[in-house]
Amino acid sequence: MHFARLGTVLLLASSIACFGGRARANSGSGEYTRQVQGYLSRLSENTVRAGFKRVVAGPVFGSLNDDAEASHEMTVGGGTDYVLFGACDNDCTDLDLYIYDGDGDLVRRDVETDDRPVLIFSPRKPGKYRIKVVMASCSNEPCRYGLQLNAK
Repeated sequence: MHFARLGTVLLLASSIACFGGRARANSGSGEYTRQVQGYLSRLSENTVRAGFKRVVAGPVFGSLNDDAEASHEMTVGGGTDYVLFGACDNDCTDLDLYIYDGDGDLVRRDVETDDRPVLIFSPRKPGKYRIKVVMASCSNEPCRYGLQLNAK
């Protein structure tokens, strides 16, 4: 679905040192986390085929109500291409992702009406970057989501 965009990979200057979250912590167990883990695993397989073979950060899990948002931070360095992707459980039909640089400027976003957002981005400088997760559509609150960052 979104992996056609992987062919337009931008050259990145980044390596990830940390990936932390402030979302509600429902980590690691339960039916909904297993759903998200399965979707992330399939997305990861697709990104590996596109050359993003190394898991750098994640998976990171959280739960959000409909129209709620959470932020996660990552510290980026230089010299590697990255793809950030997310997934949500079966009660979610739209998950949006935004990446902001250390100055608060928007770097990339995926706001398509889908539940498997994919972002390829090229940080211009190293530092802390913020990922904003928006649960744009959740029919049975809260909905579980997960994020993962892979590198070339």
